[in-house]
Amino acid sequence: LSDQQVITLGVNFLAQRHCLVVVDNVESLLTANATWHDPAYGQFLAQWLERGQGSTVVLTSRERPTLPLERSRWYTLRGLAVPAGRELLQSLAIDGTSQELDALVTVADGHPLLLRLMAGWLRNPRNHDAPKATYALDQDDVYRLQQMVGLHRGDPEASVAKVLAATLARVAPEQQQLWQALSVYRGAFGLGAAQAQNAATTLADLYELVDRSLLQELPSQQFEWLALVQRFAQQQSPDLAPAHRSAAQFYQEQLVPLGAKTPAIALAPYLSRFHHLCELEAYGAAWRSMQQRTINDPETGRYSACDMFLKFQGSGSDRLALRDLYERLADRWQPASTAERGMRGDTLKAIGDVLQFLDQRSEALERYDEALGIYRDVG
Repeated sequence: LSDQQVITLGVNFLAQRHCLVVVDNVESLLTANATWHDPAYGQFLAQWLERGQGSTVVLTSRERPTLPLERSRWYTLRGLAVPAGRELLQSLAIDGTSQELDALVTVADGHPLLLRLMAGWLRNPRNHDAPKATYALDQDDVYRLQQMVGLHRGDPEASVAKVLAATLARVAPEQQQLWQALSVYRGAFGLGAAQAQNAATTLADLYELVDRSLLQELPSQQFEWLALVQRFAQQQSPDLAPAHRSAAQFYQEQLVPLGAKTPAIALAPYLSRFHHLCELEAYGAAWRSMQQRTINDPETGRYSACDMFLKFQGSGSDRLALRDLYERLADRWQPASTAERGMRGDTLKAIGDVLQFLDQRSEALERYDEALGIYRDVG
């Protein structure tokens, strides 16, 4: 099905039923300019706002996407009420009287992420006792929290950074280094990806980071980042290139041949490796990784390159992802040789091919013209 067919089916389905659809962390779908990474999301919401009835779509986001104001309503969410914040701390196994827990909630203005980080910060690294609010009170740590958080009331991101810095100060140096290295991963990752950064890493190490709210736990022993925490981790590392190299090598080892019956999930390590190669500014290697056949047989391997697999067996969203990958490559790449200039021209032509397939003809012609100019210069 094309993206437009999926959108139409989705809008019609929701219009005929009474459903509540919640899309959390919408900011992860947006670019730095608050536009959609995949335009299909914006198209769906625009059509839903135009025609939708019966169901309700709720978005949560740190950044507001562009939507018709007359058909959408936005609410600024405040922190949890004190009783709800107290329940959250209790669910995180923080011991203390109601008064003591309420004091911690008040310091954080009820901000859920701050409360989770504070719970992680309270964990005493010297023993395995349940963290206690009284430990903080007795050590004057609430005063320190007020200094960290209180100076940034109304700016949760700045407060989170302060609490994260204090949390890291209680983490062993090797755990800090692991945490920073893990920040190069996009999406979910498991123990294997962590061991690619440090072979001695155990699940216990990862769950310790989860306990401190420095990582998020997913089912099946998988982990992921909160965007705000990940940005902070990346800012703490002066050089992430070694971590990107380790990640690229890890995904290299996960690659499988892309045959006619290969499931689409097999694309994930190819796309992840492409990302890390681009972060290393190895643009030529990134381009070749998409073009090289994964099956050597002349017949069965004809369409086995990642690029061809995406074009012929991928969905409309897959093709949009391919366009975004190549756009990133074309925008960043400053070729150092004639051969690389030719490859950059091939990249621009490939973008044009995807745009042509998506019926974005004027944009496709622009990319074809850019590629043609390079081909003429190269000769």
